[in-house]
Amino acid sequence: MGSSKVKPAFERLGQNVRNARLRRRITIADLAMRAGTSPSSIARLKRGDPGVAIGTLDDLLLVLGLLERLADLIDVRKDDLGLAL
Repeated sequence: MGSSKVKPAFERLGQNVRNARLRRRITIADLAMRAGTSPSSIARLKRGDPGVAIGTLDDLLLVLGLLERLADLIDVRKDDLGLAL
């Protein structure tokens, strides 16, 4: 997970979670409490730390009303390489 290509993707994910939280006017403390995690875990995600558990991300997305987006990460219908093979 230390790849230089992975870090920017995690940073973008963290920023997207931050932006979704801000649009909903949810504080970090409230999001953490509702997701059953700590504010420090949310801060780590925002910084692009790939060590944040996927279960934490699941819980955050659930609170933000975006859980269905997780299932779309690897949509086989949009896997151009896989479809070509």
